[in-house]
Amino acid sequence: MGALLGPIGSALSAHGNWQHLPGYAAPDMVAMASDTRHVILTRKDAPMALEGFASIVTNPINGAFRKNEMAAIKKHKRAMLIEVYAGSVPGFGQALAGMELASLLGDLGPQVGSETQDQHEERLPITQLVGAALVDEVMPSAVHWRQSQQIFDGATFQKLALGGFSPLLYAGPYVYGGEEMPDGQAKAGVRALGSQNILGKMVVFEPHVQDWAQSYQQLIAFITYCGSLGRILKEDECLSMGEGGPTVRTLHKNDIPQLTDGYISLELVEGDVTAREKRHVDPAQIQSALKGKRARFAEAKLGTARQAAAKRQGGTPMAIPNWIVAPLALYVVGYVVLEFVG
Repeated sequence: MGALLGPIGSALSAHGNWQHLPGYAAPDMVAMASDTRHVILTRKDAPMALEGFASIVTNPINGAFRKNEMAAIKKHKRAMLIEVYAGSVPGFGQALAGMELASLLGDLGPQVGSETQDQHEERLPITQLVGAALVDEVMPSAVHWRQSQQIFDGATFQKLALGGFSPLLYAGPYVYGGEEMPDGQAKAGVRALGSQNILGKMVVFEPHVQDWAQSYQQLIAFITYCGSLGRILKEDECLSMGEGGPTVRTLHKNDIPQLTDGYISLELVEGDVTAREKRHVDPAQIQSALKGKRARFAEAKLGTARQAAAKRQGGTPMAIPNWIVAPLALYVVGYVVLEFVG
């Protein structure tokens, strides 16, 4: 594991000064920390419990298009776990969060209760860079990006991970429904798993007979647009994919008990939408954003301007839940190559 410190340190160099944590050095573990973050790598010399891959195994997209990676998940012998936490000291922030000492320290102590959206998003590229560097070292059979419950081969993951801010990485498609209509067409919806990390709420595309990939593309357009705008579109507000392109309507719902903060539902608008409040997004801008160019919209209100933008324009300001005790994590798993090197 110590041999991984060099490449991991190089990958992290763009995010400040990092030091090895000798107290976390073990045959199956290494750790590094900066002033604001710490990264822990743990090697698992036994298969991970399949329950942790439930969303992967039940997603029909993976069964249809990621068969090799699905086989790797089900048959792997070893795994590597990467965890990226807030705070410079492993375990301290998490322990302090549940103690009365935290309230007594007030502003003098670490801010263990929450992270801002920007602070949370800073952990995403750190996780990406560490994972991409590790792919070169261990040649995994599959990469499980747990934040959005997606699996990739190593090369595909590296391409997404090294591209900067990546909506395609952060919002994974999960197809549901599949009701057969009288004309023989299938009516399916798409959930964007992980979208709550970017907008504060999960985004769902209502079941429709159009191809699921089109629904997913429109989900990504919505997530990317709202992320740059600085607010979630209001109830009934529409987003058009270019002049004359398909238009989706925004609905705010609270009918799923597991989603306590509610969720955003998008439905494809049929017919005339001239009477509705509508915004246009240039497809070229979406393509720029998908390539990691974070602020490519004329109305972009990023960072500390998000709340002000929401107040001026109405709608729901973006807010994420308490992330301090929940690390971002990904699994790099392999049942062929890692078996030889382990």
